[in-house]
Amino acid sequence: IMAAALLGISGLFKETSVLSFTAIPWSNGSIKSNIKRLVISVMILILPIALWLIYVHMRMPSGSAMGTNNFNYPLFGIIHKLGGSVSELAIGVGHISFYDQAVLISEIICALSLTVQAIYLFTIPELSSATWRFGIGFAILFTLLGDNVWVNQYAYCRVLLPLTFSFNLMIHEYEKDYKYWIWYLLGNGGMCGMLIYSLL
Repeated sequence: IMAAALLGISGLFKETSVLSFTAIPWSNGSIKSNIKRLVISVMILILPIALWLIYVHMRMPSGSAMGTNNFNYPLFGIIHKLGGSVSELAIGVGHISFYDQAVLISEIICALSLTVQAIYLFTIPELSSATWRFGIGFAILFTLLGDNVWVNQYAYCRVLLPLTFSFNLMIHEYEKDYKYWIWYLLGNGGMCGMLIYSLL
């Protein structure tokens, strides 16, 4: 109940938190007790954000909650991001500064690292793992993000931060020896660029 309450309240701070609602603990009791517990948990999960949405609709009935170009068809956003960054880098070589080239390279490898993270969660479905259930919604979100989110690392890394958390916790739990390090480097190697060029 406490976990459901905390997850429900988190939706008030960050609307995409609803994607992690499936991380609520599962019970191993009887089917009847599980169903009862699930119904109560779902009610607790959706109540805070439902009340907030009703309030917002009453105060701003003509507003739009979807934004512009925040979403796209599955994988269109990441493909456009990678294709655009590679093209911009190829055209800009010799015409843009070394710093700008480094930023473009960083954008490419960061997007690729997030792709690795999403692929890992999609290919290793651990339904019994709260960590996997916490991140899988954000792996799905990864495939649906639009151009306005893929504009730079500050935007998409923030939106997909729970995916990164889930990925790293999963490989720590399920991968051993060299496999762990391979997944770790592939999934996190691209995340260093933003830190480096933000310090320059």
